[in-house]
Amino acid sequence: MTTDAQPGELAREMVMAHRMFRREFGLAAEVVRRVAVGEVDRAGAVADHLRFIAALLHHHHAGEDDYIWPLLLERALPQANHIHDVERQHRSVDSAVQAVIDAVDAWTPRADATTRDVLARALEALSAVVGDHMDVIAAMAGGIDPKDLMLAIGMTTYEGDDETVEATMANLPPEVGPNPRATGRDAYARHAEAIYGTGTPPRSDELARSH
Repeated sequence: MTTDAQPGELAREMVMAHRMFRREFGLAAEVVRRVAVGEVDRAGAVADHLRFIAALLHHHHAGEDDYIWPLLLERALPQANHIHDVERQHRSVDSAVQAVIDAVDAWTPRADATTRDVLARALEALSAVVGDHMDVIAAMAGGIDPKDLMLAIGMTTYEGDDETVEATMANLPPEVGPNPRATGRDAYARHAEAIYGTGTPPRSDELARSH
């Protein structure tokens, strides 16, 4: 994402990631059902895939919870009214993911019919929860102006030390786009110039010394 990102670009990037999750979890139950009883090697390969996409979903949500939603709340954007609902949805998704992982662990060693069917049903339940959740996120994302998000990042990191800021940037989810630190810094500099008459307003310790 660049400093001249158009409104909706962030939403399109989020939609791309969310389509991936819809697709992979939507296909998962049928993939499991096609594994023949006793086909342990195939079950192991499918199990590795399921654990992989479950881990991707976990990290995706962790990034949203830790970095995206707090910034939106700080900026008091219209979407902030729905963020706590989304965080509750994350807990529901996490519960459904755990049910899938438990079912994967039970099925993989033997690849029997009973545990296979339990896993397939757990995947169907997870797919439904993920689909509902992604619908809500898509509706929220459609209204996020990338400039607002970049300004929030720049404002928040303005006084951060390099190590902390770089660690934060490394953990931002992919939909934030490339080079968020520089993009956010530039966004805040323009905003500060307009508000304070300088792109480098006094830092908090400077304000404390002046009082």
